[in-house]
Amino acid sequence: MGIDSSSKWLLVVSHSGRGVYDLENGNRIARDYQILYPANGEINGIGPLEGKIIKVTERIIEEEINLKSPDGKYFITGTSDLIKIEMLTMPLHPTAAPRGG
Repeated sequence: MGIDSSSKWLLVVSHSGRGVYDLENGNRIARDYQILYPANGEINGIGPLEGKIIKVTERIIEEEINLKSPDGKYFITGTSDLIKIEMLTMPLHPTAAPRGG
């Protein structure tokens, strides 16, 4: 699994291909069934990551992967049958200052 530098996309690589997930809502937005494995901890992206090299962390059997997005907003846990995306920080919304007189 790997997260792009914008912290928007999660790339998952498995024995059945690659998938790209939107970290904001967890939806899978791209899928490729080509069997392709990382070389030196990197793999070519698909979908919105097409043309980009993504650094990935490989899972050893019976071990989970834990990743934090580059912007610190998300924490991702991956196992052989689960991807869990947790939001660590809520976006700040500006509030209008009260008008006084």
